[in-house]
Formats: sequence, C-alpha cells, structure tokens
Amino acid sequence: ATRRRLLEIDSLRRTARAGDISVDATLVEATIALALGDTAGAIRRLDGSLNAISALGLSLVDQVPQAASLVRAMILRAQLASAAGDTAGARRWAAPAAILWASADRALQPTVVVLRRLAGER
Repeated sequence: ATRRRLLEIDSLRRTARAGDISVDATLVEATIALALGDTAGAIRRLDGSLNAISALGLSLVDQVPQAASLVRAMILRAQLASAAGDTAGARRWAAPAAILWASADRALQPTVVVLRRLAGER
C-alpha cells in the first residue's frame, strides 16, 4: 500500500512545477522511500526540491517546518551522496547545511562536525 501511494505521488510530481511540492513533504517521501529500500527514489525526490530552492518561495523562511526540513533534506542528500561515493554531491549539500547549522544547539553539533567533514573542511 505504501509503495502504491508513493507511485501515485510520483505521477502527481510529473505534472508539478519545480517548487510546487513543499520541502517537508519531500523529506517525508524521501524517508519513506529509503525505508522501502528505494534509494534512487529518495534521491530523485530530494534533488527535485533541492535543485529548485529558488522556486520554493518565501515559505522557506516564513514557516519553521519548511526551514527545518530544508536543512534536514540537505543533510540527507549529503549522506546519500557520501554513501554512494559521490564526494562532489556530498560536498554540495553538506557545506550549506553546515553553515546553516553552525550555531545550532549543542545536541546538533555532532551532525555539524560530520557535515563539515563531508564538505571537505578540517
């Protein structure tokens, strides 16, 4: 049932414009795809939103769930790139995520350390 629903969402995404689908929805879909073993589907979803950041509108800064999901999506995309041996892809998304979370709460700092490593920082 879950796979079928993701396929239905995929058909809706084909007709959607870049930026029509919120980052928080994209992150949930990507997480579900990963849980189902569909890494390529997770990457496709994340790339669709992350590569269209400028089309996502002001909700990215006006709505806390969107802003939080954007950074989480960047982190997940960086992790997936790293796992696939895609150093450039990992760097592309880890670097901005590390910058955005540089002053994050102490509990998030271990993630920032990993992001900096993925970004090629020392």
